[in-house]
Amino acid sequence: MQRLDEAFYQLLESENGHITLIQLATTARVDAEVTRAYLEHQAKAFDATLEVDADGDFFYRFPKLHQGNQ
Repeated sequence: MQRLDEAFYQLLESENGHITLIQLATTARVDAEVTRAYLEHQAKAFDATLEVDADGDFFYRFPKLHQGNQ
């Protein structure tokens, strides 16, 4: 869980509040299903939205944690 927490907050900063499942799983080096449950929990806790980019890839947007221009 600590690896997921560290990777989650690192990615929030480096990716401007956008996180994909594979980014988090590979950064934390945690199984995808464990990562999915963690990410879904964080998305609900922080009121994130699930969005799709131009390539059709899904990502979570965490607007309340994003510190840049809004």
